[in-house]
Amino acid sequence: MMRVELSGATGPLSDYARQARRAPVVITRRGKPVAILRTLPEQDWEDLVVSSDPAFQELMKRSLERFKPGSGIPLDEIEREFAVAPKNTPRRRRQRGRGTR
Repeated sequence: MMRVELSGATGPLSDYARQARRAPVVITRRGKPVAILRTLPEQDWEDLVVSSDPAFQELMKRSLERFKPGSGIPLDEIEREFAVAPKNTPRRRRQRGRGTR
């Protein structure tokens, strides 16, 4: 992991982005971390776009206000009622590094 003091970050952004492909780049101000530059896989990009959307945030807020924890129907009860076998959660495939097979 590379650390870069904000006041000393004089290189082009593209240089830091290239470095972030190998490992996260932590941006600091007076020695304290303030930001991080890292690669952003497509799945993470989609999560970021959806979760930062004001309409989605409002929907989640209304939902949390309406349905208090413990007030829903447990998943195992729904699976029993509809005779649905629980799915095995698929494992996330490990991404291979560049140049490996």
